[in-house]
Amino acid sequence: MNLYQILGVRQDASHEEIKKVYRRLARENHPDRHPDDDEKITRFKAVASAYEVLSDPVRRAVYDRESRPAASLQELLTKTVGGRVLSAMLPHAPAARRDGADRIVSLPVEDGQVTVVDPRDPKTVLKVPMPRVHQMARVAGMGAQGTGGGSPGALYIISDIKEEE
Repeated sequence: MNLYQILGVRQDASHEEIKKVYRRLARENHPDRHPDDDEKITRFKAVASAYEVLSDPVRRAVYDRESRPAASLQELLTKTVGGRVLSAMLPHAPAARRDGADRIVSLPVEDGQVTVVDPRDPKTVLKVPMPRVHQMARVAGMGAQGTGGGSPGALYIISDIKEEE
């Protein structure tokens, strides 16, 4: 489900509208009001995570760019999947320099940090400090690899609550 659907707002909703809906939903689903209702607690966490991204203009722009469908055939062919299709259709065509796509992941916080495996070298494990839950960090160069000499994208990490075992 996308973040706009979680909050029940249109994609072109203003910051004020998103804030107003978030406050209403947070109040309705707050764990202090429903301590024994797991569904309400899960809904509260989803609403808080959605608001965390959509309330920040930079994070919202990244989310919008990564989640929207292609508007034209040209745009479809320049996106990552379309680019692979085009390369398969024209294997001898020179590859255009394209920076890698950014990736967004949600990881649990453990001891004030999240653990990330480097996609370029799976033996390398990075510890990214995250003192708060529902915080976002950007790690440059850890997104998808660029093509034709393009630089790799960034990895956006959204910290999440680690489930008790």
